[in-house]
Amino acid sequence: MKLFARSSDSNHILPSLKLIIYPPSLLPALIDCLPYTEEDLLETENEYAKESSNPFANNDDEEEGIKVIQDDDDDVNVSRSTLRREAGVVIEMLARKFEGDAFYKAQSKLEECLKNDNWLIKESGILCLGSLGKGASEAISQHFGNLFPFLLQSLQNSEGLLRCIACWTLSRFTSWIIEQGDDVKKEYLTVVLKLMMDDNKKVQEAACSALSKLCNDGTETIQDYINDVIQVIKLVSTKYNQKGTIKYLYDAIGSLAFNVSKEVIQSDAVETILMEVVVQKWNESHFNDVEATVLVGMILTFGSQ
Repeated sequence: MKLFARSSDSNHILPSLKLIIYPPSLLPALIDCLPYTEEDLLETENEYAKESSNPFANNDDEEEGIKVIQDDDDDVNVSRSTLRREAGVVIEMLARKFEGDAFYKAQSKLEECLKNDNWLIKESGILCLGSLGKGASEAISQHFGNLFPFLLQSLQNSEGLLRCIACWTLSRFTSWIIEQGDDVKKEYLTVVLKLMMDDNKKVQEAACSALSKLCNDGTETIQDYINDVIQVIKLVSTKYNQKGTIKYLYDAIGSLAFNVSKEVIQSDAVETILMEVVVQKWNESHFNDVEATVLVGMILTFGSQ
């Protein structure tokens, strides 16, 4: 099955100046730089161990892919420059600059990667898709009816890094998801909640970030299934330790409290469970200044609703 139907815009002609600074072969060459090397995989393990020792370091969450490449929308968190990281940043920059044209230039190579049986190549294709997502979302959304089930299937892969990048990429298309019918939105939220309970910490973090994004952009979807959401938050709050994924959970709780309506957040069941989680984490924090500040901030958010 083809993931991308041929688009009438695929032969789109750019102004001559853009053609000079943006050769058609550039994006395929950059995609070839995205697969993890053995050194990258080792660094990812070491980087995660380092991050886990300071979960409240200043970094954003949305783009879990480019921190496996880069963090949130614009801030690059580079402990050591790698070809993968730099290629991912350039792909995102080209997509923001040239929008759909960047996707069309990458389309053939991208589909080749996504269909590859080698998980490292497939992962690099999914990373590329997510990196293109912000700038070229309009062009990619025409194909997302095929890409959505493909990415959902990728979330079942045995490789944690592939599940992580698939979750991150899906979250970059939250705006497309929330425009779909109830079945699609429910399926996506169900998957995100399931991934929050994944055994892989990278996947947990990506799922918490995806939930934060859904709280920010798809509040109605969250409110429709608020009981499911808070039950999972309660469950994972006892599963996550303080040296890593807990920061991402706090971000999700904060986004939930800030965006969901006052009536929903102050309902007995919701408010009781969320406050139980916050109080539990406060008691476990050992008065760590940074973590205590985060928890107080969440309490104030609840109180201001």
